Order: sequence, then C-alpha cells, then structure tokens
Amino acid sequence: MLYSKPIRTVHRCLRVVNFHFSFAGLPCRVISGVVKGANYNIGMPLPPQEYQHWWNAVFIYGKWCLVDSYLATIPLVNKTSKGDMKFSYNAFENYFLVDPPKLLLTHFPDESCWQLVSDVVTLDEFILQPKITPHFLHFALQTLSHKVGRIYSGDETEIQLGFPSQRSGLKFVFSLIYDYEKGVDEYNGVKLTQYGLVEILSNAVVIRLSLPKKGKYTLHVFGKEDTSTGKDISFSQVCEYELIREKDPQKVVCPYPPCSSLMWGPGPGFYQLGLTPGNTRAIIQSKGGKAEVRIKMVKAIQLRSQVKLSPVLAVEDVPLVVYKIVDNMACFTVVATEKGRYGLEIYARDPDTVDSDDMRFRQVAQYLIECNDATPNIILPKLPPGYLGPQPKFTEFGLRTLNEHDPLIELKDGNHLEIQLGTTRGMKFNAGLIQADTSQDVSDFIFIQTQPSMVTFLVNIPSTGFYKLQIHGNVSEDQSHTSLGLFNYLIHCKAATDTVYPYPRQLGHWKEGCYMLEPLILHADMKQPEVKFRTHVPKAKQVVLFVEHNVHPLESLGPVQWESTINLSKYYGTDTKLILAANYGGDEERFATLLEYKL
Repeated sequence: MLYSKPIRTVHRCLRVVNFHFSFAGLPCRVISGVVKGANYNIGMPLPPQEYQHWWNAVFIYGKWCLVDSYLATIPLVNKTSKGDMKFSYNAFENYFLVDPPKLLLTHFPDESCWQLVSDVVTLDEFILQPKITPHFLHFALQTLSHKVGRIYSGDETEIQLGFPSQRSGLKFVFSLIYDYEKGVDEYNGVKLTQYGLVEILSNAVVIRLSLPKKGKYTLHVFGKEDTSTGKDISFSQVCEYELIREKDPQKVVCPYPPCSSLMWGPGPGFYQLGLTPGNTRAIIQSKGGKAEVRIKMVKAIQLRSQVKLSPVLAVEDVPLVVYKIVDNMACFTVVATEKGRYGLEIYARDPDTVDSDDMRFRQVAQYLIECNDATPNIILPKLPPGYLGPQPKFTEFGLRTLNEHDPLIELKDGNHLEIQLGTTRGMKFNAGLIQADTSQDVSDFIFIQTQPSMVTFLVNIPSTGFYKLQIHGNVSEDQSHTSLGLFNYLIHCKAATDTVYPYPRQLGHWKEGCYMLEPLILHADMKQPEVKFRTHVPKAKQVVLFVEHNVHPLESLGPVQWESTINLSKYYGTDTKLILAANYGGDEERFATLLEYKL
C-alpha cells in the first residue's frame, strides 16, 4: 500500500484541491489509478485493492497539469513539553504541477489519456520502470539511459540520470547489494561499491558498474544538494535499479582504484579555487601508454597528485606522473608501463591564503586512467609521488618555465640541454644532476647563468640513461641559506653523441646575477694558448683571475662587464686550478671566489 494511507484522508485532500481550483475558475478532474508504494519492488504486480490511489488534473497555462495533494503533504511529528505527540504538515511542492513523464514513474492512471504523454506506457512497462522516491522529483531528475528498472548487464553498464544545469551543487553516491535478501555487499573481500564509480557532469550523473560475477544485484542511488549556508545535509535515496548478470565474466573483473571518494571528476573545492577542468570526462583513455589531465587556472594554485592502484591489479611499477604548467594551464601526464586502471587524485592549496587551516593541501578532484596500451620499450626509474615538475614554492616565488615545460625530457640525438626559467624577483639558484640507476652525483656537468628576469641551466649529459635534474633555490632576501626544492626534471639521454666535460665549480656569489660569455669550459684537451675571458659580475669593484700564485686583473668595460685575455698553454694537463674572483668593496685585498676551473 502507499505509505498505509487512509482513503478518507486522500478523498479529503482531493475535495480541498477541487474546491480551490474550481473557485479559481480552473477546470479540474479526479484521476484514479495505482501508485507504487514505499514497499514496492521492481516487477511486482499492482493489484488495485492494495495500490489504488487518486490524484488531480487541472487545466492551467493552456494545458492539463497533474497534482497529487496527498503526497504533497508531509506529516511532521514533534513531542510537546509534556511528552505528547503533536502532528503538523508541510507542503512538498514537487507533487504540484508535476511533469507528466516524471509522475508516470510512480502513478499509473486507469484511463491512458491521463498519462498526458505522446507514447503511452502499458501496465507491464510501468511495473518494470526504475523505482523512484520523492527526492527524485525534488532534485528534478530524469532517466536518460535506462527507462527500465531491470537491467541485464554485460561487462560494463553505464546508467545516466539528468538534472537541470543550474543545479550545480548536486552530489551522488550509491550502494550495490548482491542477493538483496542476504544483503551481501562484498566480493572476495572487496566492497561492491568499488566495482562502480559516480561521475557528475554539468547536467547529468553517470554511474558506471562492472559486476564481478553472475547473479542479481540491487543498486540504490543517493543524492544531496549543497546549500548556500554550508550546512551539511545527509544523502537521501532517489532511485533504485535491479541489475542481472546472466553469465560469469570471461576474465577477472578489476575493481576501481580505492580513491577517497565514490564521486569522480572535479569536486566542490575544485571550483572554489577558480579551477576549470580541461577534460570533458573523469574517465580518460590512454594513448601510447600516456593520459593527460588538464586544469585551467585563473591564478597561481599549488597542485599535487597521487596515483592509486586497484587492490587486485598485479602491477610492479607505479605509473609516473609528469606535472607541468604552461601559461595558465596545469597538465598531469600519467605514463604507465603496464596496462590497468589507475586513480589519479589531485590536491590543491591557495598560496595566498592566510588561514593556517587552509594552508594544507586538500583533494579537489580524482580521475580514472584506463590504460589499455602501456608505454612500449621503456623502463622508467622509480620516483616518489609528486617528484616531477614544479614543486609548491615554484609558483609561490613567481617562477615559470620558458622553454622546457615538460619535466620528462627525451634527448634523441644529443647530450646537451639548455633550460630557462623566468623570474619575477631576485633569486639564488642551485641544481643537482643525479644518474637515476646508480645514484651517482654528476652535478659538475651543470652551469647556472643568471640574467635579469631569467636564469639558464646548461646541462651536459655524460652518458646514456636516465638523469634526475633537481633545481633548488630561494629568494635573494632570505639570509637563512636554505635552498628549497623548486622543479625536478627526468632526462632520458638515448645517445651520447658528443664528448662532454664538467663545467667550472660555481660558488655562492656567482649565483647572484653573474653570467659567463666565454669560456664556459676549460679542459686539458683544448690546447688553446690564448683564452679570452668575458663575464658579467654585477656590483663588483674588481674582477681577477688567480692561476697558481699569479694574479691577472680583468678590465671593466661597463657597469657589469669584465674582460681579459690570458695565456694558459703551460697549465693544460697539470691539474692546475684557475679561479675567477671578485672584490665588492671594503678591503681591497679581499676577493670572493666566483668560479673554479680545473685544467
């Protein structure tokens, strides 16, 4: 029966509605039929003696509209101060002037003309429709993909429910039960909800399910809507489907990765930070073993990521995540060496916030990466999550990549690299170069050149293989001598075509705006007698070269440029050190070492 309704109460509601509509001069009719009650299950017969019901049709706005005054009345029960029960009623407006196709999900009139739809529904079709609740109407939902509530499922089923695009605060979750009488919600120790996901689009919710074995399943969908007050509201059931898998799957069904939420795609916090998704769906198919998640930013937001694996996925290598920022677009590229389903969680925080609670990274989105074609012929080194790409301080210090935006660099026909970063304030930089397989430090193959608004890192790769280039630094005014992680690259050198040599050792003052025009490298095989030195050293009073006990002053050619030529023929191959140093005023005999060449 429908909520155990007293027939007299229904008739009283009908009379009141008829009176008011007639008093307003609006034609009104009483419609009889059957209605699915709270205890109704999909496919159950609807004998009139148990499910008989009445509602109204009123002619307004030039058409017949439907009203169920009984279901539109919500009884509220409250206790008085004396402990007595007090009854009151609230109006549930979603049963007032209901869209006919939506009311036809629960109400079946005896006369088919009062269905008020072009395609008349039979009673057999009516009893097989999805089971809906009043909240289905409250959220203005509609069935898009499956008009029938009993679904015969194959390897994958995708159920779509539509809603008005202006209701952007809707959230949905679901429960999945196997053998409803026994209430089984697990399979091999994994919750059945992990065999499905929820994706919320601009005007629809998509529920994707992969049933792990044959049998009958019950799907309950729950929804809630964010309020302007921020008050937390619990989820309410909106509809129910029955799913039947007639045969066991031919291969093991892999559950979805155990990410933090059942809802995939951008979450509410994503839009609160002014972020815009660059992908139309939360499910991304790989191409050549790679999948890209793009996020548009209106301001600098610090982002991080984490990969989640399916609990039954036999994967040895966690996919590599490459993070880059180009202009106002952040890109996370997942590089997988093995096939499978991977979850990519995105975390964010606003560097401009002053609230200590908001300084933490919070999850704002999660995406499903379906990799059906792993990256061929490549074994990537194991790196910590969030290692590659810009680190939190990179955006906070106003830095940007000028040429090598992608932190995964592949050198196919050479072993020399030049990386440029744009700066907006005074910075001091350091860099390290590590051979990934052996952890050998080869940082002497990096040379840092600083110019106004730009820093350049010259990198020579000594042999083939993977190298980690780690860029560190801090703002010039920071006197703590702390060097913070800024950006990490992974360089894959496929061919060491050129013989390369270490750069001169660079000391503290060199990294404060100095630039070497020539020579960048000195080594024993050069055999060049006369070597010209040209360099920029800001704020220097005097610049000299020290070779053994000899001092060779450089001539000043302007505010920062210094130049000189020196004969080095007798020093090649002697392991002699040549030192470029500068005096910055005060004690004229005190020089700070800038560069140290080894001959």
